[in-house]
Amino acid sequence: MHPATQQLLVFLLGAAAFHGAYLSLLLFVKRKNTRESRLLGLVLGGVSLYLLNYLLFLTGLIRHFPGCLGVLYPWIFLAGGAFWFFVKTSLSGGFHWRPVHLLHFLPFLWAWYRVYPLLILPAERKQALIAWFLNPQEVFSPEMVLQGNVHLFLLLGYAVAARQWSAQREKQAERPENRRKSRWMKRFCTFFILLLVFDLGLKFSFVFAEIPAATAEYLLAAALALAIHRVGYFAMRRLDQHPGIPAEPAQEKYKTSPLTAEQLENSRLALLELMQRQKPWLDPELRIADLAEQLQLPSHHLSHILNEAVGAGFYDFVNGYRIREAQRLLLDERFRHFSIEAVGLESGFANKTTFNRVFKKMTGMSPSAYVERSDRVKPFTG
Repeated sequence: MHPATQQLLVFLLGAAAFHGAYLSLLLFVKRKNTRESRLLGLVLGGVSLYLLNYLLFLTGLIRHFPGCLGVLYPWIFLAGGAFWFFVKTSLSGGFHWRPVHLLHFLPFLWAWYRVYPLLILPAERKQALIAWFLNPQEVFSPEMVLQGNVHLFLLLGYAVAARQWSAQREKQAERPENRRKSRWMKRFCTFFILLLVFDLGLKFSFVFAEIPAATAEYLLAAALALAIHRVGYFAMRRLDQHPGIPAEPAQEKYKTSPLTAEQLENSRLALLELMQRQKPWLDPELRIADLAEQLQLPSHHLSHILNEAVGAGFYDFVNGYRIREAQRLLLDERFRHFSIEAVGLESGFANKTTFNRVFKKMTGMSPSAYVERSDRVKPFTG
């Protein structure tokens, strides 16, 4: 491989490794930090450390830091379980962590057990192993590829399971918005699966074509580097647009609820007072977990209150306040100089597209049509 090409691929890999780490950090420290964002941050963090491990070898820096041999490898084993729970929590309104779920992170401990013999090797032995790996003429065998890519097979298994779960949720969802979120998550899982299959396919192709391991690793690193940018932006952008999924309205679901009829009514009144007094719906990033925290209630209790005592899902309930505020602003002479988009943003919507869609859904007309016909229509009272 031409040296200039190698340098370009190393640059792409380094950019991807640090970019992935940066995205992971953002997901952990973002203002509206959620369980979903932390899990996705864990996935990106594990993959970024995996790419950093690539970087150490392809640049030859590992020769100067033999103590790092094996240290970055186990972290990729966190990505599988974290990805599964990212999908699970995103599509389950009442998902709760249980001790049994910790079993999904046993591969992470197994990976440390696996690399422990490397960690305790003398420096001379580590240098010898590094020299063997960096030999530009060395060709890996199929057995070596199988043993060295257990993490990718594990990730693939989790991604397939997550896609099946997403497809199942899409079929079961009654609300259109829940179906859309499940469909998006299914596509995201499909992209992840294709990426892993592509990676594994390339590795075995290089083995059978007897392409030297060093050249193969450069090309694989380039593919992973480009993919991490795509996955990071794709997931972060859509995570904000499609935060959690509200629970489906179903009477059977709350048969065993600990809330009495009196508690439901008291909580409903407290919720309505909070919405009127503090206007949390003006925050475009408001989520059911945020509202539940302000009421000092678990999220699943608030979901119960909304569906049973209020008779609306979370997004319909919150958007009802936003639409009423938008109607008020549209008819107020003091805000006539505001654009339609400005009115939507002022009312708590994240963007003009969402504002127009929800306004038309709840009132039967667009905001501009509402202004034109304001003397002939009644305000939305839903």
